[in-house]
Amino acid sequence: LQAYEKIKEAIYKRRLAPGAPLVEQSLCDAFHVSRTPVRNALRRLSQEGYVEIIPNKGAFVIQPSIEDIRQLYEVRIELEIFAVHLCIETFREDDIKILQEILDQEQKAFEDRDFPLYMETNTEFHVTIVDKAENQYLSDIFHSIYKKMNIILTLYDNFYVPIAQDIQSVKYHELMILAIENKQVGKFEKLLKELCDTIYHAFRQRLVTYSDVQTAVIDMNDAPNSRDVRFTL
Repeated sequence: LQAYEKIKEAIYKRRLAPGAPLVEQSLCDAFHVSRTPVRNALRRLSQEGYVEIIPNKGAFVIQPSIEDIRQLYEVRIELEIFAVHLCIETFREDDIKILQEILDQEQKAFEDRDFPLYMETNTEFHVTIVDKAENQYLSDIFHSIYKKMNIILTLYDNFYVPIAQDIQSVKYHELMILAIENKQVGKFEKLLKELCDTIYHAFRQRLVTYSDVQTAVIDMNDAPNSRDVRFTL
């Protein structure tokens, strides 16, 4: 469990770039454990989509292309718009209150620089909207797509980079709630497309790979170290 949490934390905090090799022996030395817990950790991260295990080559942090990201966003946008068309008339005051509570948690997660909680609340906001359509097939597909998108957020979002302005999603989510409350499907669609377009173009600028940072060493310790492979976007 320690190996799993440490490797995932290293990915979250960008001590590992997309495409970086995860050498078993290096991980064993870093954690002072045998190969078994390291292999179990890599296998679990592979199942979750953070790591790719290539036979006869080893394990690597996944490295999605800009085309992968574009295709995910295209599908994700259309699914959520379809869901809103199905359910916007069913939103009541209690539903709006739930969305606002999620938004408040998202804002707090950003202020506290809590990236896992930020991703959790960001996902919950959109999943809550889609699930309101009460179409299990739609929800299942959307959940799967959003899980993949969260992995990309982990790799490329600039959450930990110090910035002065508020995070984009909070601003747009607030306006989306207002659009839902006023039953403005067209407004919601416009806001969603604008937000996703902004994020997609930001990803295009931040697409950094393992070969770009030119490092093969991971530092799993909490203390700063010159061998830290974290990269700034």
